[in-house]
Amino acid sequence: MSKFSLLTRINGARYDEGHSAGWQEGFDVGSVGGVKEAKKVFIKLLQKELKSATIEEVAGLAKALKIIKEHK
Repeated sequence: MSKFSLLTRINGARYDEGHSAGWQEGFDVGSVGGVKEAKKVFIKLLQKELKSATIEEVAGLAKALKIIKEHK
């Protein structure tokens, strides 16, 4: 086995590790941001529904808003 093929494999493995770590970090950042935006949209939708809700629905919608806001 030559030094060149060993170095090529080592460099390839390091590249793969770096690529995988970078992809995972980007995915984590993107998924956290996506969840935050979805929560914002869902809260706004619930608040809109709360304004036009009947008395029976108000307690349930208020509880849903409280649960969403508590779990950040």
